[in-house]
Amino acid sequence: MQQSCPVNNSIRAIDAAGNVTCESDSNSGGDMTAVNTPAGSGLSGGVATGAATLTLLTTCAASQILKWSTRRRPHPGRSRRRRS
Repeated sequence: MQQSCPVNNSIRAIDAAGNVTCESDSNSGGDMTAVNTPAGSGLSGGVATGAATLTLLTTCAASQILKWSTRRRPHPGRSRRRRS
């Protein structure tokens, strides 16, 4: 199973079994242009330029419940098997 790509390549797709398809990265330089945190996303922070810092919200509005989930969710496309 291939789970990573070699240097100067990037992941193009991930199949249901978790295998990655790589592609040549013709532009490996550069930087992000913006980090946006839309309302209701559960994130705060972000910037239009420069270094970005993101944080998870720790408060919520009246009549809302803040819920932290530590339960690991299965990878999409993979089924959970129960051991007997």
